Amino acid sequence: MVIAALVCSHLEAENPSITLKGLDLKLQKEIYRDYKNWCHQKRKCASACSHRFNAARFGKEKWPAYPELGSVYKAAVVKSMLFWCDKFLKKQIGKVPGAQHRANVSHSFSKFQYILDTTVAEAVKYARAGLVFYQDLACAEVSRADDRKFFKVIPKFYSLYEMTIYMETTKRNPRCFGLKGVTVFV
Repeated sequence: MVIAALVCSHLEAENPSITLKGLDLKLQKEIYRDYKNWCHQKRKCASACSHRFNAARFGKEKWPAYPELGSVYKAAVVKSMLFWCDKFLKKQIGKVPGAQHRANVSHSFSKFQYILDTTVAEAVKYARAGLVFYQDLACAEVSRADDRKFFKVIPKFYSLYEMTIYMETTKRNPRCFGLKGVTVFV
């Protein structure tokens, strides 16, 4: 949800009069091309997706609907998309209104993903920062006069916060555990 919301919100901030058709075209052409170029530069370090971005796959076929990535995107691809989104939004700072806020969200969550398996204390810090930054965007959304929607408070985020409490108290990463010398990701 976060990636789709950040990208769609960026496109609307870049062009406030964008139509849903215009959003769809931008996702298919410019945004997908930027993502594919980033994946190509990363070579085998990024899992590229052959499913072209569009409004339907980003769950944005109506303005009141909240964006959400379609189920065609697998976990490894979503992880790569998160890192791409971070780089993409950082390039927009100073060019598009609200870019710094969106970049803060993407950076916090991508940093959280990156360090989750290495440093529990840092992972907790970035997960909580991402939650706070995202909540700030969701609260700002309430004051919009039009029916265009991008960010909402998500109940799943409470579980992420609870996971950070667990990580902080046990000093363990809840995503993986050892099983006869094999690391299994859950």
